[in-house]
Amino acid sequence: MAATAAAASVSLTACGSTEGAGAGSGGTAKNEAIKVGLLLPEDQTARYEKFDKPLIEKEIAKFTRNKGQVVYANAKQDAAAQNAQVDDMIARKVNVIIIDAVDAKAIAGAVKKAKDAGIPVIAYDRLAEGPIDAYTSFDNE
Repeated sequence: MAATAAAASVSLTACGSTEGAGAGSGGTAKNEAIKVGLLLPEDQTARYEKFDKPLIEKEIAKFTRNKGQVVYANAKQDAAAQNAQVDDMIARKVNVIIIDAVDAKAIAGAVKKAKDAGIPVIAYDRLAEGPIDAYTSFDNE
């Protein structure tokens, strides 16, 4: 999970820059008010809704100083629905998409659309095909 937040941080940093601020603040990030699209594959496995989503939301809030927004969608094991969700995230002009693909091959075209729209895509947990910007998963050992 922390790796997902770290990968998101790298992508979000690319969405904005920092400017000097006051003493000791380390700068004010222009990307604090960003929108992160979070696309999870299904809701039958408890971890997605009970652990993954809340932790990602918490880390994004921390990174954006509670000014960022997580735009969430769950595909409910439907690859076509997840493709439509990527289209929706593009239309909503999110700054980055974190996606746990229902089907790695089926999502490739949607990943390319996001990339063509200038939106970085982070494949999370399951590797997605297409021009992803980062991939993070668990160490299951």
